[in-house]
Parts: sequence; structure tokens; C-alpha cells
Amino acid sequence: MRGDVFKRVESFVSEFLSLREEEKRSLSEDTKLLQDLGMDGTDAVEFMEAFSEKFDVDMSEFEFKKHFGPEAPATLASLVRYLYCRLFGGDPTGGLIPITLRDLVSAAKVKKWHKLKGKTA
Repeated sequence: MRGDVFKRVESFVSEFLSLREEEKRSLSEDTKLLQDLGMDGTDAVEFMEAFSEKFDVDMSEFEFKKHFGPEAPATLASLVRYLYCRLFGGDPTGGLIPITLRDLVSAAKVKKWHKLKGKTA
């Protein structure tokens, strides 16, 4: 059974992104903000600020550039790289560390963001 904090984070994510019902049902602890929900650039900045305020989380250790890229329009080169990585393997996000809903729940529980380590998925 999902905990109360997860339900609150899930609801916050759903509302922030205006997710449709079928998208809401697909959210899980392993859902990644960038890789699964497409959150990047200024949208990610606004989301993380709103998350910090809503759940009273100290974000002093948060390093945006390790998790999200800049807001930029898609170029032919970025599209080719993305398709190549999807077809032949590789990381289309360029090695960014994913943030999952589980990470958000953890931060909401302890009221502090801790640096995430590990490989991207």
C-alpha cells in the first residue's frame, strides 16, 4: 500500500503537470521526472521550487545541472542523438541523474534534499 506522503507527492506532481487520468494511474515510486514525465528546463526549476515550498524541503544541497538540462528547443542534432540512443542503446539524457517520485517522497519526509548518486537509467 502506498503511504500518505507518496499520495501527497503523487497528487502534487499530477496537479503541477495537469496529468490526464491514465497518466496519473501510471505514476509509481520509480517514475522519473525527466525521463518519464519530460520535465526539464524552466519547468523543472518551477517544479522543484514549488515542491520545496509545498513540502517545506531544504534544497540547499540540490544541484539542478546534475538532474535537468536547460530549456532549449529541439534541434535536428538533438533529435538524431535521441533516436540513435533509443535504437542502439545509450543515454539520451547525456548522463543526468534521474529524480524519481521516491526521491521526492524521501525529501518530503525528512524535509531536506540529499544529493543523489548513481547511474542514469
